Amino acid sequence: MECNIITIMEKSKSFAVWLQEEINNRNWAQADLARHSDISPPHIARILSGSRKIGAASCISIANAFHIPPETVFRKAGLLPPDSGVDLDISEWKYILARLPEREREELLDFARLKLERYKQEILRNRKLGPK
Repeated sequence: MECNIITIMEKSKSFAVWLQEEINNRNWAQADLARHSDISPPHIARILSGSRKIGAASCISIANAFHIPPETVFRKAGLLPPDSGVDLDISEWKYILARLPEREREELLDFARLKLERYKQEILRNRKLGPK
């Protein structure tokens, strides 16, 4: 039981460090995060001190305030398992694409297809040249 409590406290501290860095990166104060997330300032202070475990609703509110995918906050909070970098990139792409108009999404998809085709051609060229 003691081991679980220590693990939870470590996760809370780790999340608190990440959260404070995100606040600092935006040149915000705790009050700014409270205002943008609709989480009370005392609740933000308890999360940052590690004395309050963060829940799903607060994770979503923080993600919305920071304009980042909720999965990112859930993972930082230890509420979702860690993912590979590719999976995190995909989550961010999904988050961004969901907020763009259809025409913009189609344009990005066309660009991605073009990049993929160029990448395939480069691989084929390198195979034909063989090892140096």
